[in-house]
Amino acid sequence: MPSVDATAFPIPSRELINTLSGPGDEQEFLAVARMYRPLLIAPGGLQPHHRVLDVGSGIGRMVHAVGDYITPPGGYDGIEIAPTGVRWCADHITPTLPHFRFHHADVHNQVYNPAGRRRARVYRFPFADGTFDFVLLTSVFTHLLPRDVSHYLDEIARVLKPGGRMFGTFFLLSDERMKVVRAGGGPFRFPHRYGKPPLAPNQAVGYGDCLVEYEDRPEQVVGYDERWVADQLAACGLTPDAETYYGEWDGRPSKYNGQDVVCATKTGVPAFARRVRTALRLDGLREVLWRLRRK
Repeated sequence: MPSVDATAFPIPSRELINTLSGPGDEQEFLAVARMYRPLLIAPGGLQPHHRVLDVGSGIGRMVHAVGDYITPPGGYDGIEIAPTGVRWCADHITPTLPHFRFHHADVHNQVYNPAGRRRARVYRFPFADGTFDFVLLTSVFTHLLPRDVSHYLDEIARVLKPGGRMFGTFFLLSDERMKVVRAGGGPFRFPHRYGKPPLAPNQAVGYGDCLVEYEDRPEQVVGYDERWVADQLAACGLTPDAETYYGEWDGRPSKYNGQDVVCATKTGVPAFARRVRTALRLDGLREVLWRLRRK
């Protein structure tokens, strides 16, 4: 496996890293890229000739994981809601790697794109059906609420080729993990249940529960009932790998740092009930009303 040459591509400033990628310096930024590289290749299944979509490309962290690995006829497209990140990547990465392209997703976010014109739950990826061999999302589902997750999975399934692969990271919740979390394992406690009454101290995680760290900023840290995630994938025609690659975020030792990794293959088409539900959505009207309320 080729090694990552940390000097091959420009590295964002520490200020930009802290603004758009979380606390840390340049070395920590590169360390995360190095961590993901072997996971993307195996178990992810990424190949050098793949056409890759990076949802939430930020300031190009995954470029430092795969920039010397994806080669023509393969290519990479990144979509990102923070305009500053898109501009930086287009100015500093694409001139060196012309088969790496970056696109602004004008999706509303209170922190990164407050003037965004649409919500994640209706954003259509700007690519034709069956365009990509591989779609990756690192630390995206951990900031999306249920309707947004459901819609993004629909879009991932749409733009993937048959047999294409999804690589996504989550905070996956179960009764066992919540016991560890409640006992003080890891940095999060997930005390609030989004859209439902709070969990009692020893109450089990219910099917479909979405738990958040901050009630007033729910999208900052979001975890999901693991069974619901698996069912959402299956309903889109995405078959999860038999093994889930659990991270060490709950405080227990793991060979995978950070968040949980879920890999899935596009093996079918969305379930009939899901297609009907999507067709009957009044998303256009809802978005008009949402925009009017913002004015």
